[in-house]
Order: sequence, then structure tokens, then C-alpha cells
Amino acid sequence: MNPSRRDKSMADEVPAVWEQIEEQLAAQADDFAAEDIDALREFFLEHFDEIEFSTEDVRLASFSVRNFKAISRTELVDFPERATYLYGPNSKGKTSLVRAIQFNIAGIPRGDEDAFGMRKLVHDRAERLSTTGFWRFDDAPFTVERNLVQSGPGERRTEFDKPFLREGFIEESDSVIERMEDPEQRIGDEQLSPDALLEYFGLLELKQRGHTPFNVLSLFFLMGEDFKRFFGKNSQLIDLIFGINVSSVVEAIDAKISDLELAEEEANAQGNLTRFQQQKETLGEEIEERRSERERKIDQLTQLQDRLESINDILSGEDKVQELQNRLDELRGRRADLKVQLEETVDELGQIKRLIERHDSTELHQDLSGIADDLRDLMTVPDSCPICTHEVDSEQRSRLVNDGDCPLCGKEMPDDRMRVELDHHVPDSLTDGNVSPEEDIQEYREQRRELEGEREHLQRRIEDIEEEMESVRQRLEDSEARQLTEEKSTVRERIDQLRKEIFEKESEIEQLQDELDRVEYEIKAQRRLIPIAKAKQTEREIFQRFRPIVEQQREKRRQELKRQLENEISQLLDVFEAGTFADAHTPSFEEGDSYHFTLQTPEGELRSRRPEPSTAETNIHAFLFHTALLRQLSSSINSLPLRMFVIDSPFTNEIDGDNEEDITRFLTHLPELLPNYQIIVLSADTEGFDAGTFHDAYDMQRYPESGQADLTQYEG
Repeated sequence: MNPSRRDKSMADEVPAVWEQIEEQLAAQADDFAAEDIDALREFFLEHFDEIEFSTEDVRLASFSVRNFKAISRTELVDFPERATYLYGPNSKGKTSLVRAIQFNIAGIPRGDEDAFGMRKLVHDRAERLSTTGFWRFDDAPFTVERNLVQSGPGERRTEFDKPFLREGFIEESDSVIERMEDPEQRIGDEQLSPDALLEYFGLLELKQRGHTPFNVLSLFFLMGEDFKRFFGKNSQLIDLIFGINVSSVVEAIDAKISDLELAEEEANAQGNLTRFQQQKETLGEEIEERRSERERKIDQLTQLQDRLESINDILSGEDKVQELQNRLDELRGRRADLKVQLEETVDELGQIKRLIERHDSTELHQDLSGIADDLRDLMTVPDSCPICTHEVDSEQRSRLVNDGDCPLCGKEMPDDRMRVELDHHVPDSLTDGNVSPEEDIQEYREQRRELEGEREHLQRRIEDIEEEMESVRQRLEDSEARQLTEEKSTVRERIDQLRKEIFEKESEIEQLQDELDRVEYEIKAQRRLIPIAKAKQTEREIFQRFRPIVEQQREKRRQELKRQLENEISQLLDVFEAGTFADAHTPSFEEGDSYHFTLQTPEGELRSRRPEPSTAETNIHAFLFHTALLRQLSSSINSLPLRMFVIDSPFTNEIDGDNEEDITRFLTHLPELLPNYQIIVLSADTEGFDAGTFHDAYDMQRYPESGQADLTQYEG
């Protein structure tokens, strides 16, 4: 295909909005090069895909539900194609019926159960709920069954994500009576995936674009518990369902800009490169410095090794120093032996001296023995006191013998009392003792003389050896070989130290080299990152400049839609005659990413963003907005296929008489206002409710009839 034909083919496929955008891009040639525009066009077309639905019209024919929330038995409700109004007492399951229809379509909104009132779905007295919807997809009848079993620890939920679909409507007896009797009976053998079922209802395409099924359903199901749910939160969804597909492009641009945001390492790549280059330079200098130091130490080591070799050569021919050293070692050994002998001789001499001294002391005792015996006879002391009969102790006895004092009173003894007869007498001498024989003493004295001589001899020999050792030491100190020996020892120590220092330097160099290798790797990595970061930043800036151009087109189309919705709301306001909105006029939507609107009244403004809480304002703002949206959707070429508008509890909140009259009038006109939609309204028949008011516009059904479903009508 030649370029001209290819360009023409592409031009036929691009939407008109791109042509307007391309004109703006071309007008800003300084910001967008030709290749940039080509890339942006490809990006635009990739994300400007229109939603296509597999069905065009989906309506509900009838619905069967059992054990769902407040519904404790089985209910079967028919829904005509036009409009149905269900009314009855409060708390009898009308809201539960609406929730059951949503459950039949989309299951459970996981993570948003509370927000959409879809928690605790099974009735308190049951473990299993069942829903069966009889739907018409493009007028073709289909039956959809979805159940939920809740049992076991933590009330585990099952089956809700396994719907069944069967073409055609099953018989009423199958759907109600038999399924009540046999909960395991199914409408079909094959389950359908939840997404496949969503496609029938036109919800899958929107889900794939980030809009949950329940969020989309909130457009068609207006619940009294939160009439404002769809307000202000679904601008992107409204864009999609009204064909403002350029909104998808804006979202894609935002995502692209976010993806192109530089990671921290990319943003810092240039600074990191400079830092690592500086580190490389510093490391290189440190490595060179360490290498120089290592080389200097290697040179010193070489010189010392040469000196050590020279000393060894000199000392290898010198035997004199070794002989002197050997002689000195020999003398040390001999001196040590003599000192041991001297110690033994001195010890033996000491023992002999003690024996002789003991003998001499004993002879003195023998000379005094006669005198001691006579003294003992004169100073005999009785063994016991003659008065108290207590035994006389040694201290008392010595008092008499030594001092001549009475052992009892301590006074000096009279002479005549010193010769008293003894009570007890020991004839042995006071100085008796063992005395060594004279010949032993002579032998000890001879040994003493010999030992003293031996001691003197050993002392002289030790002195002689020490004199010779001193002489040998002096000769060693005076020897040149001795000096060389000492130098050899010093040189060896220095060699060992240098080898250690060289090893340390090599380790430092190795560590620095490893760090340098790491830094060089980082430099390469940063150099690779820099062009990537620059390219990403350039592309990001292009998309940032591109976004406001596309946003302008989106805003233009939004404004067109908002003007159309304003016209719709203006027409709807004609319905109101008595209440707050009776004189409301000139609706205007907010600018930008919002679909809130304001109405003008003689008293001021009525704003959908801030209605009076718990009043009719909330209800009527929601009725106006949803009805206007659905009226516009019905005229769209490729709109959502779901053709239902369900309003639950339209009279909720504090409604005064005039506003109640206006809401009643609006509901009465609703089937005419939305002729292409199946209208279902559910409300309580509170005091003042008149079913006849709606009889002409709706198929009026009391729900539940007689308070609860009566299944006998389906039997036989």
C-alpha cells in the first residue's frame, strides 16, 4: 500500500474530533513535531473506542424470589412492559425485591456491600436464597437464576457467583413450587460466568472500563435510602454512555502521564552520574597513592633482604662468636647446678644447728633439777581447795611456786605453811627430759663443720663461674660478629614488619579497586538511564501539552450534553405546580467535571449539590436528573440496553402536602416522560395513599398480597 492510500484509509477511520485536535496540534508546531502528531494520533485512536452492546433492549417480564432479606417465603411478581406500581405495608419486602432484582443481574458488589445495601442477604431463618428473573433480551425470552448459600463457620457464602441462564421462560411450577420442594433443582445444567451474564445486560463493557455493575445500575435503580448516589460521582460514566469517547482518551492520557513520571533513580540519574564520576576520580587517586606506598615499601624490603643476605655471608665464616655464646650457655648451666647444691647444703646445715642448740639447752635444765625438786617439796599445793573442795588450777599453783603467794587469797605465805604435807606428790623431777647421747652430739658438731666448709666451697665456685661469665659477655660485646648478630635480628624484625605493611596496602588496594569497579558499573548504568529519562520526560511533556487540547474537546461535548440536559429538565419542571419546584426555572449545570445543577426560584436557588437535608428537594432533584438522563439516552444511537427505571420509596424523607402532590403528579406523568422505559415504582400505602391516583398510568399491584405470597395459586 502506497503512503497516500494508507493515509486516506486512516483518514476514513478517524473520528471527526481528531481532525479538530490535529488542527490545534499543527498550529502549535513549536510544541509538536510531525512525528509527535503521528504518535499522538495512534494513541488517540487506540483509546477512542466506542462502546458496543450485544443487546439493544432488556426488560423484566416477571420475577421470583425466596428467602431474600425481608422476604421469608417465595414471591412471584409480574411486570408489564410499560409501568408497574407495587404498594403495600412498610417492611414487607418491597426494597428487598428491588435488591433481589439487582442481585439476579450482578450478584454481590464485593467491597461495597454496605454502600449498596447488599450485606446479610439470606433471611434470618434460612441458609439459602433463590432468585429467578424472567427477562426479555431484544424480545427473546430468557430465564436467569442466581442463588446464594450461607452456612458454616463465618457464614461462608457460595453459589452467588455461579448464575444459570436458559433460553425461554420456565414454567411457573418449575420456578416456584418444585424449586421450593427441591432447592438443588436448577433451570439448566451449565453455569454461566458472571461476566458473560453481564454482557447480556450491557454492563460488561463498562465494567472493563472501570465502572462497577452496581454503580451503573444506580442510574436505573433510584433507591430512597440514597437518592444522591449517582450525583457528582459518575462524570466519566456519563461521558461513556453518551458517546463522549474522548473522555476515555483523557483518562488514558492521565494514566500515560502517571506512567511516564520519572522514577527516583531516573530523575536523579544526571546528579548520580556526576557524583559517581567524582567518586571514580577520588578512588583512582587513592589507589595510586596506595600503590606508590606499596612500591616504596617493596624497595625498602628489597634493600633489607640484601643486607640480611650480606650479614649471613659474613657470619657464616665466624665461629668465635658461636663458641663464646656456647661457653656462656655452659657456664649458666653449671652455675644453676651449684646454686641448687648450695641450697641443699644450707638446709642441711640449718637442721644440724637446731639439733645442737636443743642439746645445749637440755644440759642447763639438768643442772637446775636438784634445786627445782627441793622447791617443789616446799611449795606443794593440794589438788583441791580445803574449803570449797574445787580443783586448784595451774594459775593458782604457779602463784605459790613462783611468787610464794597463797593460791586462794593471793597474800604472802607464812613460812610454817610452806612445809605442809602434800595431798598429792609426784616424785619425778621437774626438769626430767630426753637428752641425746654425748656421742650423737659430737657427730652433729662434726657434720656442722663439714657442711660449713662445703657451703664456703660452693660459694667460691659460684663466684668464680660468674666472673668467667662476665668475662665471656664482655668478649661478646667487644666482638664485631656480635654487632652483626644484633643487626641481623633488627633487620629480620623490620623485614617482617614491611611484609605485613605491604600485605595491608595490597588489601586496601583490592578493596578500593572493588569499590572502583562498582562505581564504574554505576556510571555505565546512569549513562544508560539518562537518555531513557530524557526520552520519558520529553514524552511526558508532550502528553502534558496534549491533554488540555483533548480536555477542551471533552469539555466542549460535555457542555453540549449539559445544554441538552438543561432543556430536558426545563420541560420536566412544567409538571410541578404546587411545591418547592413549582416556580423553578433556568436549570444550569456546573462547569468542569461535575453534573450538579442549580435551579432558579423567586426565593433563591435550588442546588442539587446542597439540597435541604431530608426534604423533598433531595427526591425531586434526583427525579429530574435521572429522568433527564434517561430521556437523552433513549434518543442516543448506541445507548445502554437496560430499559428499566425503578424508583423505590419516592415519598421518603419529610414531604409536605404540596410537594407530595407534585411528586404524585410527576410519577403519574413518568410513563409518558419515558415512553421507551419500563417504569417500576414501589411505595408504602401509608395514610392518605390513594392507589386510584395512579391507576390510569400504572398496573397497580398490592405487594405482598395478604401480607405474604400465597403459593396455592400456582398449584394444579
